[in-house]
Amino acid sequence: MKRMILAVAALTLGLTNVASAEEITIVGPVTKIELKTGSADVTVKDSKTDKTAVVVVKDQQSLDKLSDKRISNGVDVRVKYDSATGIARVFKKEGGC
Repeated sequence: MKRMILAVAALTLGLTNVASAEEITIVGPVTKIELKTGSADVTVKDSKTDKTAVVVVKDQQSLDKLSDKRISNGVDVRVKYDSATGIARVFKKEGGC
């Protein structure tokens, strides 16, 4: 009986999500860029909701594009980021004609 109770308790604890963060996708123009050493704070305005989000970009390829102005204010980007930390997992320039 003890083993069964312990197994159920362990299973319950294992299946619960402890403060899991949501991954959010935003498509819209860049409104502000703050370059720092090893990262950049980029403010993006969501085209659908008109809300702004500040995301932290840490990958070197995106930082290079921000520093040499290939991505600048007004450029449309697609961003996937963690809502709890604000760190961007995907930061891409929107393509198209």
